[in-house]
Amino acid sequence: MGYNKYFKDEVAPVLAKLSADAKPEWGSMNAEEMVEHLIAGITISMEDAPRKITTPEDKLPVFKKFLMSDRPFGKDLPRPKEFDDYPTKNGDINGKKVELLKRIEEMLQYFEKHPYHSAIHSSFGRLNVAEWKHLHKKHFTHHFLQFGLL
Repeated sequence: MGYNKYFKDEVAPVLAKLSADAKPEWGSMNAEEMVEHLIAGITISMEDAPRKITTPEDKLPVFKKFLMSDRPFGKDLPRPKEFDDYPTKNGDINGKKVELLKRIEEMLQYFEKHPYHSAIHSSFGRLNVAEWKHLHKKHFTHHFLQFGLL
């Protein structure tokens, strides 16, 4: 399945199953924080802000190879520090879910208009559009599994 189809057709039905009182199978985020976390990730991918890459340069090829594989993210991984720059917003979970879907659409449009865009992820280094889309699908799947939605 293509990434655009995944984001346009698959995310909303899964997200619709998420309730505010959903308990994670691992980790410390609640449902609202998880949705905000996904919004932050989308935002980071559209910004070409200077970010510190925490992975040693000689390890980046291995990290990127993992990223682009079908292997899932592990449970209880630390949240990259740049996510802390996107503080919790007020509002209920339904508003946050609407915001996430809106941001996904903005991202897809942005990537279509800027096919050569790249941005830095603190763990994986500079990623191009295809790599960001793959990361987002892997990241969304990770958190959807965390909350028992898949």
